[in-house]
Amino acid sequence: MSEMTPGQFAKPLQRLPRKPLPSLASLAIPLLACLSALLLGLALPSLVGADGWLDWIKCVLAALSAGITAYAVNRLAVDKGALHAAIGNPGAGVVSASSILMVGFGMFAGTYGGFALDGSERLRLEAFGRDQAVFAEQISKSAGQGARVGAALRSVASDLAGRAECEARSSCLSGRGTGGEGPVFRVLEGEAARAAGIARQWEEGAAEAGRVGTRLREVSARYRAVNADEGLSVQKRRTQAQALGSEITRVASSLNTALPVSLVAAYAADLQAPIMIPGQSAISNQVNDLRGRHGTALEVVIASLDETDVEAPTFPARSGVSDTLVHVGHFLPLALIIFVIELVFPITLWLYTFFGLRAQLVQNELAPVQPSKQPDQNHEKSRASSHRNRGGRR
Repeated sequence: MSEMTPGQFAKPLQRLPRKPLPSLASLAIPLLACLSALLLGLALPSLVGADGWLDWIKCVLAALSAGITAYAVNRLAVDKGALHAAIGNPGAGVVSASSILMVGFGMFAGTYGGFALDGSERLRLEAFGRDQAVFAEQISKSAGQGARVGAALRSVASDLAGRAECEARSSCLSGRGTGGEGPVFRVLEGEAARAAGIARQWEEGAAEAGRVGTRLREVSARYRAVNADEGLSVQKRRTQAQALGSEITRVASSLNTALPVSLVAAYAADLQAPIMIPGQSAISNQVNDLRGRHGTALEVVIASLDETDVEAPTFPARSGVSDTLVHVGHFLPLALIIFVIELVFPITLWLYTFFGLRAQLVQNELAPVQPSKQPDQNHEKSRASSHRNRGGRR
């Protein structure tokens, strides 16, 4: 079989026409829609708390629907909206740009919110833990100041007991006789016994406050350990943290009531109230002065205590998308990446398409009008036809 040569063809060989390369928009828009749907599908389980197969089906359908919507809106905005806006339809530009931004913001909020939700939940639990620590510290500090009140009560009891003993031995307060257990002694002895009893109650409360304070520190340490445990899921961490937070509040409340502050305050007020020893008004005034000085001293000590009526912090509700936006600074790199994917790139693609169409329109308007070559072509056709006719007659 002989080899064919180029001369054997009726017409010269021509290369097949090359297919034009697809435009950037035709490639980027579907690819971006697929990636956005995939990212949203990965983020949705955290938002809806997917626990069963039905929840996962919901997440998949929602992600696919969002991806199709994003593709359709961006494709129409770039292919149709930019063209109509370029040729002078401002409404098309407004609708195109606003639709891209609305769809993009929805995709951004869902994707970023799902990715940052677990981290935001941990940050809020850490903030609650810090508030609980401050609350527990204030309660513990108030309880720790009880030593001053205990010392003041012991001082009152010791002074009254010493004066009662002196009165029994030499009537040093009443000045009548050479001692004995008269009315003045009985008043002083009763006041000393009462002060000693209140001092014992206070010391018992202080001991209980010390035990409760130790328990409070232990529970607070457990709360911090739970919040720092990377192996716990969000739901388990939240459940355990809430239980420990409630226990911290309960323990702190018991610490707040361990010390009988109101009892000592009532005793201080009672010491400043005058009493009357029958038939001994002058000595009654001396005893009242003594009791009043002790009552005033106790009031000063009690007033120096810090306020113990501190409100416990409220355990935070489950985190939502708005909470992740509050902590956007903590997740700034992630937020910027998703923002560029979902918002910046689509609107940038639309703008460049719009500007390109506008530039092409201006170039077409400024281009010089080329003279028509139709008459010359008709003349050539006429000459060719005449030549064929003459050749036929010959």
